[in-house]
Formats: sequence, C-alpha cells, structure tokens
Amino acid sequence: MGFFLNGYARVVETQSAPVIVYVDEGWKVTSLASVESEVKRAVAATAWNEQRALYYIAFAWKDGEIPMVDLWRFIDNPVDSISGPLAEVVILRDGKETHDLGVASGQTLLVLGLEEQHRRAMRETRRYLSERPVIPSDVVSD
Repeated sequence: MGFFLNGYARVVETQSAPVIVYVDEGWKVTSLASVESEVKRAVAATAWNEQRALYYIAFAWKDGEIPMVDLWRFIDNPVDSISGPLAEVVILRDGKETHDLGVASGQTLLVLGLEEQHRRAMRETRRYLSERPVIPSDVVSD
C-alpha cells in the first residue's frame, strides 16, 4: 500500500489544531472526498489530556470497508525545544479508539520521519504547515 499524493497530503483545519492528512490507497480515488470528514470525526473522538496540540498528522486507511485513522498529536515538549514536539498516537476504527492493532506501519514511520525533518528545516510551525515534504516514490501510490 502507498499514499495518494495527488491533492494529498493536505492540511485540514479543525477547532483543535491543523491536521496534516495522508490517505492510503485503500480509500480508492472515488471516496477521497469523505476522508476529511473522517479525520475531523477522529479528532473530535479522541480523549487527549488538556494540553493543546500544535498540530496533528493523520493517516487515513481502510480495513476492508471500515475507515481507520491513525491520529498522531504533537504537543510542546516541556523538557526542551531542541528535541522537537512530543508525539502521542490514537488508532481509530470507524471513529472509535482501538487497541487491537500495532501503532504504525513502516510506511507511516517513514513519512513521520520525513515530516520531522521537514519541520526542522522550516523552523516555524506556520511555514512547516504551508508546505509538504517530498515523499519518495516507493511510498507513493500510482
């Protein structure tokens, strides 16, 4: 599986924080329009602590026909700013938190690493959110 990049990744605004959205090819081109509403539903369904998110990165995929969202929340690091933001993750199956799966695939880990490299290169969150990093062709769906 790979990620669609034609029109994705994109940033979706929510009341909580901006969400960088990656969409797995399991969504099929015909259902990409419903991805943003599924991601917003995931953000609303999470029970994070009170600390405000700087931004989220969501990976939308499907388990058969069931919508899945791996939602990564990035918050200020209270220890130091050099290490970068702290990350937490919740996996949602059809809008409900699930614990019966692993946290991330290799594809997801590759993209998260590229996103962090890109965030550091951009130096400020607004600039980071306005541009997406280059994703290698072996991670992209044709």
